[in-house]
Amino acid sequence: MSNLSFPKTIKYNNNHMYKLKNIQKPYKLDYGDWGIVANESNIITPNQIESARCCISKNIKNYGKMWIKILPNHIISKKPKDSRMGAGKGKIFKWLFILKPGDVIFESTMVPLPIIIQTFKLVKKKLKVKTKLIINKNVQ
Repeated sequence: MSNLSFPKTIKYNNNHMYKLKNIQKPYKLDYGDWGIVANESNIITPNQIESARCCISKNIKNYGKMWIKILPNHIISKKPKDSRMGAGKGKIFKWLFILKPGDVIFESTMVPLPIIIQTFKLVKKKLKVKTKLIINKNVQ
């Protein structure tokens, strides 16, 4: 797996479970001309982020630059099956990113519009969330 799999330093080893909320955030692009935005709250794994990143980088090739705006930051812990009750919460099982509606997942710049639309259709299949494409007005 790539360096996207988890952050390098964390403050606490175990998180509480998170309740998915459907509160829409106002989205805005920080760096690029177009972006992929989540329409619903859901959980994304590092493998999904990596496969979508590979799909985008293959399609835009030398046209422009891409930014990944999300990083797995939530821990799910799990205890062994044969362990007794008590004795703490358990070891780290996997990393997740909890996505909220309005979160910008990817941004890119300097890419022609037909390639943007083709890339978005491919990335939509890789992510298990409903997404939409936002494009700045000055892109042709």
